[in-house]
Amino acid sequence: MDSRSAAHVLNQIGSLLELSRAPRFRARAFQKAARSILALGADDLRPLLESGELKRAPDVGPATIAIIRELIETGESSYLQRLSEGTPRGLIQ
Repeated sequence: MDSRSAAHVLNQIGSLLELSRAPRFRARAFQKAARSILALGADDLRPLLESGELKRAPDVGPATIAIIRELIETGESSYLQRLSEGTPRGLIQ
């Protein structure tokens, strides 16, 4: 999983949280984490995750780490899927 793909997923989560009227800080946290992950410019996040370096990136917390771990292991985010399922299709587009 590269930085760009992971950042895209984190941005989608942030956007869906905004649409679902979740507390604003949660949406912003995912959007900030997305920018931080994108700034890493890594072609593969696995080594950064395994070494613990990813935890030291600004604005990357435990929830973000868990999502990135799942993205690396499965290629998908179950959290993003749950948020998408609870959002009307017209709002996403």
